[in-house]
Amino acid sequence: MSTFEQYLKDHQIEPLRLSVVAGVRYMTVWNATKQKPIAPEQARKIRLALQRLTGHMYQGPLLTTDDPPTTQLTTKRR
Repeated sequence: MSTFEQYLKDHQIEPLRLSVVAGVRYMTVWNATKQKPIAPEQARKIRLALQRLTGHMYQGPLLTTDDPPTTQLTTKRR
């Protein structure tokens, strides 16, 4: 379970409700729970919605499309 998914569970926030409050598609929230990249603007909207719903800013990770890939292989060329 991802940190984000655990946060939603701890605060009893349904992903569908979060998507409505954030003004993003449900699949965007689903992608975030599965640690798939989302657009930076969508991540910002989700963080603001979580603050509205919980009263606290979510400080955990949300992978965005601006983040470098974590499994990028590097090769040296001669």
